[in-house]
Amino acid sequence: MTPESVYRLTAEMASFHARALDEIGSLYYTREGYDDFYAGKGSTYPDLNGGVGILFEQASVRGHRQESENGTLTFPFAIRNQVVSSLSTLRAALELRSRLLAHQRMFFKSALVEADRTPVRAYVFSAPGDPVRAYHFLDLLHQHGIKAYALSRQVRIGEQDFLPGESYLVPTQQPQYRLITSIFETQTSFTDSLFYDVSTWTLPPAFHLSFAAYRSKTLPAELLGQRADRPVFPQGTVRGAANAYAYVFSWDAYYAPRALYRLLKSGVQAKVATHPFEARIDSGGQRFGYGTVMIPAGGKDGLLRARMDSVARLDGVQVFALETGLSMRGIDVGSPSFEPVVRPRVMVAVGEGVSASEAGESWYVLERRFDMDVSLVETGRFRSVVLNRYTCVVLPSGSYRTVDSTGVAALARWVEDGGTLILQGEAVEWGLKRKLANGKLKSLQTPVKDERRAYADATRDLGAQKIGGVILEVQIDPSHPMGYGYAESRVAVFRQGTVFLEPSENPYATPLQYTDFPLVSGYLSANNEALLRMVSGRGRGRVILMPDSPMFRSFWYGTDKLLLNGIFFGRMIQPETTERVKVGSR
Repeated sequence: MTPESVYRLTAEMASFHARALDEIGSLYYTREGYDDFYAGKGSTYPDLNGGVGILFEQASVRGHRQESENGTLTFPFAIRNQVVSSLSTLRAALELRSRLLAHQRMFFKSALVEADRTPVRAYVFSAPGDPVRAYHFLDLLHQHGIKAYALSRQVRIGEQDFLPGESYLVPTQQPQYRLITSIFETQTSFTDSLFYDVSTWTLPPAFHLSFAAYRSKTLPAELLGQRADRPVFPQGTVRGAANAYAYVFSWDAYYAPRALYRLLKSGVQAKVATHPFEARIDSGGQRFGYGTVMIPAGGKDGLLRARMDSVARLDGVQVFALETGLSMRGIDVGSPSFEPVVRPRVMVAVGEGVSASEAGESWYVLERRFDMDVSLVETGRFRSVVLNRYTCVVLPSGSYRTVDSTGVAALARWVEDGGTLILQGEAVEWGLKRKLANGKLKSLQTPVKDERRAYADATRDLGAQKIGGVILEVQIDPSHPMGYGYAESRVAVFRQGTVFLEPSENPYATPLQYTDFPLVSGYLSANNEALLRMVSGRGRGRVILMPDSPMFRSFWYGTDKLLLNGIFFGRMIQPETTERVKVGSR
């Protein structure tokens, strides 16, 4: 998707930088360590928007003076490199201004020409049952000047049906054709297998959207409904009985966790359905699935009704007022299959030995997006922090080298007393080695070949086995508390790193597992397929193993709910489904 003129202009600008750095004697290199596969990078994103993105990186001093293999590195030396390369950028932009402006002008004109040549006339997407995720995606498109339209009639593409009222269409014939294609296309074959960062940027799976390419000679005008210009947040309503016996809302809604947290924080009692049921609403029946939240009215409906109106409006959830506790099908409202939910008190580990980016994405999504109170605790305080203040502790990816045996023992006691511990990324490996959970790591097997290999190829061969960032498909068990809110049996997840787990000995302890052909988009070597999630038990508590972060860089909306499910519902996971047992077939 990057025009050839970008490469030519980049090379010409590089000559200005080379001359400037030659004059001051600074060593430099180009074209070895970085790539542009990930369209979300700061040096790639401009290339898809009519600009020329260039990445500079230099050795960090990390202080005033530092010994290095090139001698003593000083802060003034780093500042000089920064100033000189900034001035050479300005000089290049000035001397190449007419060519840069011509490139920008032709970028969008040539995009329309390329769009005419492609058989893909549009991309169609939908978010059945959750208009909020569609809203956030439409808002992102709108920010980039990409036109989207409501789908006016039903369309079948392959085995997928897209229905009007919940589906949208993005024509490719528009100036942002290149960015549109980068957003929607999937790519699984590459000429190179060594990546600096993420190998894919297909965004619909990040929002857990159904999507497909509409291929045709022309795009029928009758498919285009109302222009989705300036998307409006879809507010929910309270529907049903005027004098409610109880209120319910589906966990499928993206902001259902925010709504539940608001209610619990205000002192409202809430329960969650561990089995489906069907209730009478108005004159018909309404089906409610696993994870449906139920709020008993208790005969006091005035203030509670106002609160339900508020969460429906603010959080985009559809609330239903039930007039009776007797269901048409499935469990009744008073059934013990409705488990009580307590307000989560969440601690996220930060500090030395913890990935700052992964801790940051969990903190940001929980606190800023879902309005939850989160405590950030440095790892060095694990031995002294009062853990029983928290119902859930999240350990983002990291080495946790500062957590000593006293801190590990404190965590173990807290889990045994009923806490929910969530381990992510490299923290999974750390937790298993310290016996905080049951489980066994699977070693990454590098293929052994009989022929000799050149030593110069070692970096590339070994690098091909790394997973810098890839989109994979997993099967999810919607009846498991970790799977609540996912009506579909398949979900796209983002995978980084090579922490793999052996299959659990308990058949109920793996609520998410790779499909037989999991690759959706990006580079994945043939060896890197294994289990993704596993739940372990310890005493009265639960340990949830997530080899990678479901909140990847805070834009992976589609799997935010996996972490939230662990936070809200981890304590509900039955201990018999986590212990080391085997169940015979029947």
